[in-house]
Amino acid sequence: MKHLLRSGLAALVALTFGAGIVRAQEHPGEHPGKKMEHPGKAPARNLKGEIQSAIKLYVQQKSGKDRVYKIADPKKKTTWQLKLTKFHPVTKISDSLYFDCTDFAAQGKNTLDLDFFLKPKGKGWEVTRVLIHKVNGNPRYTYEQKGSKWFRVEGKTREPLS
Repeated sequence: MKHLLRSGLAALVALTFGAGIVRAQEHPGEHPGKKMEHPGKAPARNLKGEIQSAIKLYVQQKSGKDRVYKIADPKKKTTWQLKLTKFHPVTKISDSLYFDCTDFAAQGKNTLDLDFFLKPKGKGWEVTRVLIHKVNGNPRYTYEQKGSKWFRVEGKTREPLS
Protein backbone atom coordinates (compact mmCIF):
# COMPACT_ATOMS: atom_id res chain seq x y z
CA MET A 1 0.00 0.00 0.00
CA LYS A 2 2.83 2.42 0.89
CA HIS A 3 4.45 1.63 -2.48
CA LEU A 4 1.24 2.54 -4.34
CA LEU A 5 0.92 5.76 -2.37
CA ARG A 6 4.53 6.69 -3.18
CA SER A 7 3.98 5.82 -6.86
CA GLY A 8 0.84 7.94 -6.96
CA LEU A 9 2.62 10.83 -5.27
CA ALA A 10 5.53 10.52 -7.70
CA ALA A 11 3.08 10.59 -10.62
CA LEU A 12 1.36 13.67 -9.18
CA VAL A 13 4.71 15.44 -8.77
CA ALA A 14 5.69 14.50 -12.34
CA LEU A 15 2.40 15.86 -13.70
CA THR A 16 2.66 19.01 -11.60
CA PHE A 17 6.25 19.82 -12.50
CA GLY A 18 6.34 18.20 -15.93
CA ALA A 19 9.40 16.69 -17.62
CA GLY A 20 11.87 17.55 -14.89
CA ILE A 21 11.26 21.29 -15.04
CA VAL A 22 11.44 22.87 -11.61
CA ARG A 23 9.78 26.16 -10.86
CA ALA A 24 11.83 28.04 -8.28
CA GLN A 25 11.69 31.37 -6.51
CA GLU A 26 14.64 33.77 -6.38
CA HIS A 27 16.15 34.66 -3.04
CA PRO A 28 14.52 38.03 -2.26
CA GLY A 29 17.61 39.87 -0.98
CA GLU A 30 20.02 38.37 -3.49
CA HIS A 31 20.27 41.36 -5.84
CA PRO A 32 20.35 44.65 -3.93
CA GLY A 33 21.15 48.10 -5.29
CA LYS A 34 20.23 50.02 -8.41
CA LYS A 35 21.80 47.51 -10.76
CA MET A 36 19.82 44.30 -10.75
CA GLU A 37 20.24 40.82 -12.09
CA HIS A 38 16.66 40.77 -13.45
CA PRO A 39 14.43 43.63 -14.57
CA GLY A 40 10.82 44.47 -13.77
CA LYS A 41 8.34 43.55 -11.09
CA ALA A 42 5.84 40.77 -10.57
CA PRO A 43 2.87 41.05 -12.95
CA ALA A 44 -0.39 42.38 -11.47
CA ARG A 45 -2.39 39.32 -12.49
CA ASN A 46 -1.10 35.79 -12.42
CA LEU A 47 0.42 35.35 -15.87
CA LYS A 48 3.21 33.07 -14.69
CA GLY A 49 1.64 29.88 -16.03
CA GLU A 50 0.75 31.42 -19.39
CA ILE A 51 4.19 32.92 -19.95
CA GLN A 52 6.12 29.88 -18.80
CA SER A 53 3.94 27.64 -21.00
CA ALA A 54 4.70 29.93 -23.94
CA ILE A 55 8.43 29.62 -23.25
CA LYS A 56 8.18 25.82 -22.99
CA LEU A 57 6.29 25.71 -26.30
CA TYR A 58 8.85 28.02 -27.94
CA VAL A 59 11.73 25.83 -26.72
CA GLN A 60 9.95 22.67 -27.93
CA GLN A 61 9.26 24.20 -31.36
CA LYS A 62 12.88 25.29 -31.73
CA SER A 63 14.23 21.94 -30.55
CA GLY A 64 15.03 19.09 -32.90
CA LYS A 65 13.92 15.49 -32.70
CA ASP A 66 16.51 15.04 -29.96
CA ARG A 67 14.52 17.55 -27.85
CA VAL A 68 17.61 19.74 -27.49
CA TYR A 69 17.32 23.53 -27.72
CA LYS A 70 20.22 25.13 -29.59
CA ILE A 71 21.38 28.70 -29.18
CA ALA A 72 24.33 30.39 -30.88
CA ASP A 73 26.83 32.07 -28.57
CA PRO A 74 28.81 34.71 -30.48
CA LYS A 75 31.06 35.41 -27.47
CA LYS A 76 32.27 31.81 -27.19
CA LYS A 77 31.86 31.19 -30.94
CA THR A 78 29.88 28.02 -30.32
CA THR A 79 26.34 26.70 -30.38
CA TRP A 80 25.06 25.42 -27.05
CA GLN A 81 22.82 22.34 -26.91
CA LEU A 82 20.49 22.81 -23.95
CA LYS A 83 17.72 21.24 -21.89
CA LEU A 84 15.37 23.44 -19.82
CA THR A 85 15.64 22.74 -16.09
CA LYS A 86 14.16 25.66 -14.12
CA PHE A 87 12.04 28.80 -14.36
CA HIS A 88 12.58 31.88 -12.23
CA PRO A 89 9.68 34.25 -11.39
CA VAL A 90 8.01 36.08 -14.27
CA THR A 91 8.37 39.86 -14.22
CA LYS A 92 6.56 42.68 -15.95
CA ILE A 93 8.76 45.30 -17.59
CA SER A 94 5.91 47.29 -19.17
CA ASP A 95 2.32 46.67 -20.30
CA SER A 96 3.67 45.22 -23.52
CA LEU A 97 6.83 43.44 -22.35
CA TYR A 98 7.35 40.59 -19.89
CA PHE A 99 10.45 38.68 -18.89
CA ASP A 100 11.42 35.31 -17.46
CA CYS A 101 14.84 34.01 -16.57
CA THR A 102 15.35 30.28 -17.15
CA ASP A 103 18.07 27.80 -16.36
CA PHE A 104 19.32 25.25 -18.87
CA ALA A 105 21.70 22.31 -18.60
CA ALA A 106 24.29 22.06 -21.37
CA GLN A 107 26.74 19.41 -22.46
CA GLY A 108 29.21 18.42 -19.76
CA LYS A 109 28.54 20.17 -16.48
CA ASN A 110 27.84 23.53 -18.10
CA THR A 111 24.80 25.58 -17.16
CA LEU A 112 23.30 28.56 -18.92
CA ASP A 113 20.83 31.16 -17.73
CA LEU A 114 18.74 32.46 -20.63
CA ASP A 115 16.52 35.53 -20.48
CA PHE A 116 13.28 35.26 -22.48
CA PHE A 117 11.38 38.42 -23.41
CA LEU A 118 7.73 38.08 -24.41
CA LYS A 119 4.92 40.33 -25.51
CA PRO A 120 1.19 39.67 -25.63
CA LYS A 121 0.01 38.56 -29.07
CA GLY A 122 -3.68 37.92 -29.64
CA LYS A 123 -4.77 35.59 -26.85
CA GLY A 124 -1.25 34.24 -26.39
CA TRP A 125 2.38 35.25 -26.08
CA GLU A 126 5.23 35.82 -28.52
CA VAL A 127 8.88 35.33 -27.59
CA THR A 128 10.59 38.42 -28.99
CA ARG A 129 14.14 37.90 -27.75
CA VAL A 130 16.34 35.32 -26.04
CA LEU A 131 19.64 36.37 -24.45
CA ILE A 132 22.41 34.39 -22.80
CA HIS A 133 22.59 36.01 -19.37
CA LYS A 134 25.01 33.67 -17.59
CA VAL A 135 27.35 30.83 -18.46
CA ASN A 136 28.25 28.63 -15.48
CA GLY A 137 27.03 31.33 -13.09
CA ASN A 138 29.11 34.13 -14.65
CA PRO A 139 26.85 37.03 -15.69
CA ARG A 140 27.42 38.81 -18.99
CA TYR A 141 25.26 41.82 -18.11
CA THR A 142 22.93 43.31 -15.50
CA TYR A 143 19.74 45.37 -15.65
CA GLU A 144 19.30 48.94 -14.47
CA GLN A 145 16.18 51.02 -13.93
CA LYS A 146 16.10 54.76 -14.56
CA GLY A 147 12.65 56.13 -13.70
CA SER A 148 10.16 53.84 -15.44
CA LYS A 149 12.66 52.68 -18.11
CA TRP A 150 14.72 49.48 -17.94
CA PHE A 151 18.14 49.02 -19.53
CA ARG A 152 20.39 46.03 -20.15
CA VAL A 153 23.89 47.05 -19.05
CA GLU A 154 26.94 45.31 -20.47
CA GLY A 155 30.21 47.06 -19.71
CA LYS A 156 29.69 50.68 -20.78
CA THR A 157 26.77 49.82 -23.08
CA ARG A 158 23.23 50.60 -21.91
CA GLU A 159 20.47 49.22 -24.11
CA PRO A 160 16.79 50.07 -23.45
CA LEU A 161 14.52 47.03 -23.08
CA SER A 162 11.29 48.56 -24.38
